[in-house]
Amino acid sequence: MKKISVLNDVMGPVMHGPSSSHTAAPFFIGTIARALLGEEPASATFAFDPMGSFAQVYRQQGSDLGFAAGLMGLPITDETFPRALDLAAEKGIEIRFAVEPLSEADHPNTVEIRMTSRGGRKLSAAAQSIGGGAIQFTRVSQWPAELRGDAHEMLMEVTRTAGPEVLECLKREVKWVGAPERQAKRGLVVLHVKLQSALDPETKSRLRALPGVSQLWTAPPVFFPLRGEPLFASAEEMLALAGSRSLSLGRIALAYESELLGLPEQEVMAEVVRRFEVMRTSVHHGLEGKLPPMQLLHPSARKIFRAEAESRLAVGGIHTRAGARALAVMHINSGGGVVCAAPTAGSAGVIPGVLVSLVEDKGLS
Repeated sequence: MKKISVLNDVMGPVMHGPSSSHTAAPFFIGTIARALLGEEPASATFAFDPMGSFAQVYRQQGSDLGFAAGLMGLPITDETFPRALDLAAEKGIEIRFAVEPLSEADHPNTVEIRMTSRGGRKLSAAAQSIGGGAIQFTRVSQWPAELRGDAHEMLMEVTRTAGPEVLECLKREVKWVGAPERQAKRGLVVLHVKLQSALDPETKSRLRALPGVSQLWTAPPVFFPLRGEPLFASAEEMLALAGSRSLSLGRIALAYESELLGLPEQEVMAEVVRRFEVMRTSVHHGLEGKLPPMQLLHPSARKIFRAEAESRLAVGGIHTRAGARALAVMHINSGGGVVCAAPTAGSAGVIPGVLVSLVEDKGLS
């Protein structure tokens, strides 16, 4: 059963709109692809199956910008995100998007990645956007894989005869989580290890120099690594645990996330507050007069908010203001601005609309 994280799966990601699946996920895929390549990219082709959704919307929903920004190593909220393709060209990175039949397209959001570094290193991989900004790499080079961006990952390709010796060296050199996964094919073996932390350059160089090692790929987490176990797996268990500890549902959720991520509760709360401030900023920005253009609609949240304040609506009150605030966030999202998906970009307005209304209209902390 998948471990559900509040920050990874419910209240996030913080991202440029308009789509968590088609804008944020491509950014995360591009980020991991850059890391797997291991050198500064010179060229990249992102190929989409003609029957998949990427082929239909990659320009309209900013998938091309997400792939390019991730490939360059930009932060996801970088103000230059809308210019990512131009910036890549200025840096001499050739990015191409192709629509062609893919043999691995068993998901509508599948992308095949073909990259070359400035030093001549090559990477072939396949990845999928699986909803709400979540991703998975399903292949690295010739090897089936499962990289979800929630751990420090390392894959080593070695000759079959060198495999045992390399594994013993890994035990001395790195600290891993769980047991290494092993695949074999035509005299080669790939070892897939989840690490407790990123490899330093010196350790990476020593591992690459081991006899029998032909390839080494590493990838950082793009979400919070899951270091612990969930405190509960159902609403019933949550209620029971909250009762036994005399905690509110909010406090037991905080304890859950702290345990799952292996972080102090203060750090988890600080990140929650940071994301709330992203939400509040998107509300305020969406109620301003000058907004980034949307593709199909004209902004209306500001008009509704002002009409409610002037008692010109048949039904007003905090519920109407919350609705207008939620709509304001969606204006920002649709215009490619920065929002906090909750849990997707398509529903990014509801939680901010409610929370900001409670804070600003009811004075809650």
